Amino acid sequence: MWMCILSQQNSNSTSFMDGQHALGVASSVLSIAYAMLCLPLGLLFNFLILVVNFGLKSSAKMPDVYFTNMALAGLVLNVVSALQVLGPDHLLWPLWNSRQELCTVSFIFFNMAALVSVYSTVLFGLDYCIEMILPHTYISSAYNTKHVCHFLWGGATLASFPSLLFYICSKVADKAHECSKLQTKEAGDAIMFFTGFVVPSAGMAYSLWLLFFPKTKWVLLLRADSSRLDLSLRRLLLTTASLQFLLWLPYYSALLVDITQASFDLKGKLGGPGVFQFLKGFSELLAFTSSSVVPLLYKSLRNNFSSRLREFLGETNC
Repeated sequence: MWMCILSQQNSNSTSFMDGQHALGVASSVLSIAYAMLCLPLGLLFNFLILVVNFGLKSSAKMPDVYFTNMALAGLVLNVVSALQVLGPDHLLWPLWNSRQELCTVSFIFFNMAALVSVYSTVLFGLDYCIEMILPHTYISSAYNTKHVCHFLWGGATLASFPSLLFYICSKVADKAHECSKLQTKEAGDAIMFFTGFVVPSAGMAYSLWLLFFPKTKWVLLLRADSSRLDLSLRRLLLTTASLQFLLWLPYYSALLVDITQASFDLKGKLGGPGVFQFLKGFSELLAFTSSSVVPLLYKSLRNNFSSRLREFLGETNC
């Protein structure tokens, strides 16, 4: 819910828990459950993915490149979630009250990691389709893996620039209303919704269309050389894309409601503010959960990960 961002626009803004004790208790229970279950799993498996794929670069294939970026983004989300879900935005009795500067910087890194995670999934889908049609011509080859990583993180940084602009404006402006004139919060939310949901959804929809409705010549090609395709990658792609979409959809839906309220001056007219703030907090928890679910999927559905992990541990022991 990022109350530190809202408080820069409205000094009278309060947490949804004020006067909403039942919702506050529900939010606290969900946040503690996430911190005890999902957060440790996410930290562990994201770290393992990074260690194995960086330690055994020679055996890393096309999917491993994208899941390495997702694991790095997942670690960023894990750190940000630890600051967010155990703070005053989610708990009735927060463990800490982070400073406004730290909260704003966390919001920027949250946006960056979210973009890297979803775009890695989209590029994985497109890359799988390219490999399916034209063998050994995928984007993340040994020659341009660094370019793919630079594109993902550089693009995420650029798309998160409105959030950074809002932070800088809040520090250098003499009066608070000077920042509000720029409407950087609304513009930033609109850009994040477009780049973080609309564009990736279109890209993944195109990938799925290529997978399920291929042209005739592609079908003939696949039938002629179907043995070279790893069907487990198809299953990994479809499962990851589906879960990413389902877990991030509530967050971006709440973001769209925020944009609509700000654009048409509908604050407080789209339902009770306490209920809506609770739903926003729950959608944020679901988004954070993606950083724990994705590495578990990779560990379970990537056939050679366990053997590569044992190989890495064996080399470490030696």
